[in-house]
Amino acid sequence: MTLASLGLAAILASPTANADESPTSRSRAVAGHEVSLELGTLAAPDPDWEYLGSGNQISSYGVRAGWGFTPALALVASWHRGADGVEFDGPSSDDTGGDDEDLLFRTSFISHQFALGPKLQWRVTPWLAPYATLQGLGVLGTARLDDGFDDDDNPNQYTYRGLAPGGFVSGGVDVKPVRLAKGMRLGTHIELGYALTGRMRLVQEGGRDPASTDEPGTAQLGAVGFRGFTMRFGVGVHF
Repeated sequence: MTLASLGLAAILASPTANADESPTSRSRAVAGHEVSLELGTLAAPDPDWEYLGSGNQISSYGVRAGWGFTPALALVASWHRGADGVEFDGPSSDDTGGDDEDLLFRTSFISHQFALGPKLQWRVTPWLAPYATLQGLGVLGTARLDDGFDDDDNPNQYTYRGLAPGGFVSGGVDVKPVRLAKGMRLGTHIELGYALTGRMRLVQEGGRDPASTDEPGTAQLGAVGFRGFTMRFGVGVHF
């Protein structure tokens, strides 16, 4: 069962299922802690991104955890993993001066996104809470260049790594219609916002790029940055 279907099931189990709760239990909200599974996107409009990804964004999956300090304030942290890649066809001339032949080349990019920051929430009811959050964001990226598709450890493969620090601001809503137990609810959330990072300098991991005159370990593939629309959708337990 996908996250989307789990979230839909949670929403369809509307708050009318809790209509028999007493006024006391209705006023009793969860403490503000949570653990949720998430899907997300991070915009990548950088012109150089076309050499690493197939679109203008990174799709990702991950987990979010939150700790409530007060009914209105929580600290949330998340980790997301995203992967993309592209293939290139291009001319390649041999040393004998013969005809050009097609050269197939592949690049891949894997990102680990770490975020941490405060979450301000307004509890309209125990099952509905709009919120806003401002979080620091770090995107750790690994780019690989490989012309061999059948070998994971191709001698011709080059690996580059980099880090892009930044942050994002977003607004969302927690919908927690299913009361699992006293002080515990199953729910879903969706948030939309804007993210901005510095440019990630992708530096070669060990050795020297034959096409570069730099010292070993300093050859650069290039730099990419992330900015623009970001979205997170999740399903989890609030307690």
